[in-house]
Amino acid sequence: MRVAFLWDWECDLYQTITWEDGLCAALQHLQANGHEIGFFTVGDRLNIPKGNLLIKRVPAGDKLVEAVQAFIPDVILVWGDCTRPHAYPLSKLGRPMAICFAGGSVDGPTSMYFDHFFVESTCYKERLEAMGKSVSIAFGTNEKLFTPQPLMAKHWDVCFPATYARWKRHQLFADAVEGLRAVCCGFKYHDHEQECHEYPRSKGVLTLPHVDPYTLRDIYAASRVCVITSETIGGSQRTVLEAMAMNVPLVVATDSDKTTEYLHDAALSEFATGFEATPEAKEVRRAVDSMLTMKQSAGREYVLSKWTAKHYADALLEGLSKIV
Repeated sequence: MRVAFLWDWECDLYQTITWEDGLCAALQHLQANGHEIGFFTVGDRLNIPKGNLLIKRVPAGDKLVEAVQAFIPDVILVWGDCTRPHAYPLSKLGRPMAICFAGGSVDGPTSMYFDHFFVESTCYKERLEAMGKSVSIAFGTNEKLFTPQPLMAKHWDVCFPATYARWKRHQLFADAVEGLRAVCCGFKYHDHEQECHEYPRSKGVLTLPHVDPYTLRDIYAASRVCVITSETIGGSQRTVLEAMAMNVPLVVATDSDKTTEYLHDAALSEFATGFEATPEAKEVRRAVDSMLTMKQSAGREYVLSKWTAKHYADALLEGLSKIV
């Protein structure tokens, strides 16, 4: 199968070069198993080798659509939400089109152009099914990168990898972990939401910018607990699976149906992975204090059972095969 994969949110060049998450590993798995992946993203013209993939940066608009067309794909796979500007012009190419749904409104202005939706969470699957859409769950993590590091000393009590956006609730995180050795990292906006990293810093939290995946792995490994205060709109499912894959205990907020889903499912499978806490600083801190006594979770065993890069790739292939 020839799959044109499009990531048309403009992406920082450094982030593109160092990209190593579960989706990257899943696409590399498909490429290694005989499927041709044409990877296109937005930016100045540049080809970036990424393992067995070649990421092609192309200017947005007609040039990007022409590059996808020249690849002659059997199917187009978009990563993003239902507002992406290239969805309509790509639909004119007459190829079946699917989306790896990143979040937001399931009935956004471009939702009608996708023949299939891949989602990370059951809540999105249920919403799309209610709309009569073709949908399946496809998700996983790069378990070969995010693997336990038993020799790493625990320099941090808590970590929180997340974009510094309001719905990640960094203020709640900072208030909850005040006095602990705490670190957070993620993309920092330059023109808005500055308080998301300024407030934690004022509380003594080390607030790092976006880090490469290998540094991120070491931050998880050097932390005793991963605390995710994101509300339901904030996602953070990738962070959950990465921490689980490294056997780092978790604390997540009860009002996030997305992050709690994995803890519930793991518990049903009798894997101890973490605690939930209501989104109040004292309750999050109580859960953190309980988790600090837990040397490691059983999250990796749970991840290996259903959320590896191969699981991700297999789910993508099954869904794409239905529309080709």
